[in-house]
Amino acid sequence: MTVRVSRLALIELSLFAAVIALGAPAAVNAFHKVALDDRLAPATGRGVTSEDAARLLGESVQSDAERVDFAFALLGAADASSIDESDRAALIAQAAADFRVYVSRVPGDGAAWAGLASAELARGDGRRAADAFVASILATPWSPSLVAWRCGLGIDLFNRLDDEGRELLKGQFRLEAQRSVASLVQIVTARNALRTARILLASSPDELQKFEAELARRR
Repeated sequence: MTVRVSRLALIELSLFAAVIALGAPAAVNAFHKVALDDRLAPATGRGVTSEDAARLLGESVQSDAERVDFAFALLGAADASSIDESDRAALIAQAAADFRVYVSRVPGDGAAWAGLASAELARGDGRRAADAFVASILATPWSPSLVAWRCGLGIDLFNRLDDEGRELLKGQFRLEAQRSVASLVQIVTARNALRTARILLASSPDELQKFEAELARRR
């Protein structure tokens, strides 16, 4: 996923392990370029402090492009070990709010919908997370960077998905098995979700066979 860059000065912001845990795509969870200005000066390398969190939460955005950039930054910053639970909850809640505003204006952005699903999941609102997850797939069903992310998200949300959501998730699993079965196995095993994966691939025998072969190779 490529994040839009605004007019603000670019600085490098590492997105923290929470984004990985939340299922963000590799382009986001490894390293994410976010448009931020000098007023924020977020921590890089040393982690986000409570003061950094307060600055992030107090920053106003000037455009929709900035809003979605900041939403991803907030979501990533929420995992800093140096901040307390109240700061973490506030960062995630603000990220969710910014994602909601953004997708109300740009409903075709599948990455933002997936970001919203991740934020709502982190907040513990499975229903809203499932709704955003479905919207992400409907908006951009074949985006390579989003398919892997959504496979992980879908596993985490599996019990909250209705029949439509599960059918859409089956399609994501099929696509990821075709694109990179090794990636799919890694996503599944990291979540101890072999049973769920087999349910989702049961109607795709070729992809299921590839999945089982890759799984056997790793044992």
